[in-house]
Amino acid sequence: MAIKNTFSHPALDLSHQSYAILALGDKPYTHFCRFGQALDQHLKQHQAKAVFEMVCVDHLKQADLKRWTQGLEQLTQQQFTPVEQAQNWRAFMLKNRVCLNTGSQGKPIYHIQLSYAESTPRSSGDILEVQCGNLLEDIQAFLQVQQQIVNQDLLAALQFKNLSQIPEQLPNESFNDWIQRFDLLAIREYSIARIRSQPAFYLKPTQEPLILIGNGTGIAGLVAHLSQRQQWNEPQNWLIFAERQQQFDHLYKEQIQLWQAQRFLPEVDYAFSRDQSEKIYVQHILQQKSAQLLSGVEAGAAIYVCGSLKGMAQEVEQTLLSVLGAEQLVGLKP
Repeated sequence: MAIKNTFSHPALDLSHQSYAILALGDKPYTHFCRFGQALDQHLKQHQAKAVFEMVCVDHLKQADLKRWTQGLEQLTQQQFTPVEQAQNWRAFMLKNRVCLNTGSQGKPIYHIQLSYAESTPRSSGDILEVQCGNLLEDIQAFLQVQQQIVNQDLLAALQFKNLSQIPEQLPNESFNDWIQRFDLLAIREYSIARIRSQPAFYLKPTQEPLILIGNGTGIAGLVAHLSQRQQWNEPQNWLIFAERQQQFDHLYKEQIQLWQAQRFLPEVDYAFSRDQSEKIYVQHILQQKSAQLLSGVEAGAAIYVCGSLKGMAQEVEQTLLSVLGAEQLVGLKP
């Protein structure tokens, strides 16, 4: 870890330095704001002085960001005005929804079709961010409990606020100031959506082989790439995919079989983990076909991984490291 090397000298004296740390993270991850915490620990070990305690921000929550702003205001004796980030949201309409894994042991997975009035530029590999909103009835009920008169300004102000987890109202704090401190609802699958570019996951038009590895709902990103490759008439594709049971979790089965019949997808390997006593996963396929994997990479193949960050992605990276070696693996990364 580079930070350890930076602070490795035991005689390093930072007693003349002051610092403040804003760490961004997501609490569902095991090591929440780990880098920020490690940096804070190393600075303190070498006698640097924190001007105020490190602020860990969970998923850009307003309450966490407010603590950072308050720390800066106390430090500088200035008042900061928050800058609202422009959100280029577009209105979509749900056209169709089909469950892809009826009977599965896991949570239901849906194929969703959305329609929209205006043209929306997009590429395979982009992420669709969906901002959920409160029902009108829920906002009205909240305002009634707070003994507030319902008007369009309050309805708009509360549309995307989390009304189930609200901060305590401060003494003499106005209602409008109070609701400004509410956290936003999480971005997920509801009502209004925008597309976020993800260039690191984009495909490049090339006749070289493509190796796609994934599990679960990660199949959506892989299918999108295969559709793009089909438009480019590039048939050297290898799909390695894992799910629970073939009977219930064979996602996009018909489309994949059609591509196979068209010889557009000549290589498909599945790892249905619960169809046998000994569980198998995508990393086991990679190990079993290590010679083919190495041959493909040497022929210029690109590798894309889409699915669970915990577990699958880590195991795949370790397997690629053991098969390809560190130098060749680094050369594959953008």
